[in-house]
Amino acid sequence: PLLWSGFAYFVLWSCLYVTFQWVIHACGFHTQWPYPFLELNTPWAPIWYFSLALVHVLCYWIYVQIEKMKISVLPGLFPQAFVKSF
Repeated sequence: PLLWSGFAYFVLWSCLYVTFQWVIHACGFHTQWPYPFLELNTPWAPIWYFSLALVHVLCYWIYVQIEKMKISVLPGLFPQAFVKSF
């Protein structure tokens, strides 16, 4: 079973990466923004960032569904590998 802490780590690392990129860009280490569609000086930037966040949530949901499918299908295919000990 998956815990919500997995999603919390997913959000944490995504936010840390975005913050890291903003700091690197603000300090002048890059002459251009690495993602042109995420330029902060355009009026579309908030929509792009929100859309990207939704895509990340969708990807995490797909991951959760794959994990649930794995937990339900694999014991039927390999019953000896999933013997429960009580």
